[in-house]
Amino acid sequence: MARHGPAVTDVAPIGVEVASAAPTTRESVIRLLVLGATGRLGRRVVDLLAGGPGEVVPVGRGTTPDAVVEDGDVVVNVAATTPDVVVPWASAGSHGGGYLDLAPTEGSLAALADVPLGPAPVVAGAGFAGALGDALAVVAAGSLVGPDRVDVTVYVPSRRSLLAGATPRERTELLGAVTEPMAVLVDGDVVTERIGEARRLAWFPRPVGPHHAAATPGPHWRTLPTALPGVRTVRSALALRSSSAE
Repeated sequence: MARHGPAVTDVAPIGVEVASAAPTTRESVIRLLVLGATGRLGRRVVDLLAGGPGEVVPVGRGTTPDAVVEDGDVVVNVAATTPDVVVPWASAGSHGGGYLDLAPTEGSLAALADVPLGPAPVVAGAGFAGALGDALAVVAAGSLVGPDRVDVTVYVPSRRSLLAGATPRERTELLGAVTEPMAVLVDGDVVTERIGEARRLAWFPRPVGPHHAAATPGPHWRTLPTALPGVRTVRSALALRSSSAE
């Protein structure tokens, strides 16, 4: 059972792959239950999945898994929700056709890591914020011998672009993260640090080049060690232009 993999970056193939991973007991097409289908990202996911072989079923707020989930259904979560909501849906999906989370939070990742689930695939860390960083880190590590530290740094051209296109929930989480301690993996231990406490020089391909980066909250400390077992230190970081960094 896959819990936290370096995942995939394209929504449509993810849905199709997970949907076909477990056999169904119905002869009809596989149903893809999409949580958060009316949001900005949810509408995009629904459009992409609509071109595949499955039947896309938007799920509204307040709906419980036992009211809609049938054998073989794949649950696709696009709505960032609290662990008490995520766990029942993931459990239902793991006993059906599978569960895929495209909007993981720190709380949901922690909760699903400790919950016994069923035989179907559970991909809990495939959100857009973390999946690409995980995948690139695994590719980069392939050219090294025994890497033990990974820093996943995202370059942002300006402070304005940092929040461009962010949902109200994402803005609230980002502002809250400025004052809250964040979890990181250091020498094999999970510790807490303040945002920006750890800094380093990050090198990007031209024309970006080198920029100073500050540690920020991210899912990589939890997801990357699964794909790279030898890694003992993992941080996520953000790099801005020098004039905007402070």
